[in-house]
Amino acid sequence: EEISNPNVSGPSADPDKDGLTNFAEYAIGTDPKNRTNTIPMPKLLFSQQGEEKYLLLEFARAQGERNASFQVQNSHNLKDWENKAVQVGSETLDQNGNIITRYRFPAPISNEKSRTGFLRLFITE
Repeated sequence: EEISNPNVSGPSADPDKDGLTNFAEYAIGTDPKNRTNTIPMPKLLFSQQGEEKYLLLEFARAQGERNASFQVQNSHNLKDWENKAVQVGSETLDQNGNIITRYRFPAPISNEKSRTGFLRLFITE
């Protein structure tokens, strides 16, 4: 039976093989058995602010309360992660009513000055 099979019903399972665990699907409000998500996947963007360029992470989630916490973390080396990403503006709603949130890397990035950065969405209970 599905409910007793951790490969289908466990929080780390991904029965629709879309790259999102059951817990992540619960947190953002998508169906863990439907590979076609109605909520867009997180995406990386760039934002020019004056002379500086910033790396942004934008993610969407369905409205409603869930027992999940969203944190955008930043790193310079993909090994050491910090909770210093800066929220950009207020949360907004897309045309489907999903909540859109944007965070940026705390420092500008630059190829010329070898300033790089990484962002990830970290979801916990």
